[in-house]
Amino acid sequence: MLKTLLVMLCFATPHVVDGDTFKACGVSIRLSDYDAPELFHARCARERRLAEYAKVELARRLPTLRYHLVACATHNYGRLCAFSPGLASEMISRGLASPYPPGKRDWCS
Repeated sequence: MLKTLLVMLCFATPHVVDGDTFKACGVSIRLSDYDAPELFHARCARERRLAEYAKVELARRLPTLRYHLVACATHNYGRLCAFSPGLASEMISRGLASPYPPGKRDWCS
């Protein structure tokens, strides 16, 4: 509850952590409707490269991104969750994400 209030009252510029997470006022926010390749725990060079592209794309969109906070469907490592209409379908169509849930995609094959 306190994290949600902090984000709502914050005027600081958010920054991108990876292809599906950004920080606002020091609070991590997970975009909950897609899963980007792992940037920090990539299992192969291809996954790492796609993760970098996903991060760049989210950073490009973040200044004008409209999102709203939602309940997290699963354990999210202390992050809040958010939904942004249309973002998931665009990231998925560009090959930079997979639907979330149902499960992890193998980015290395």
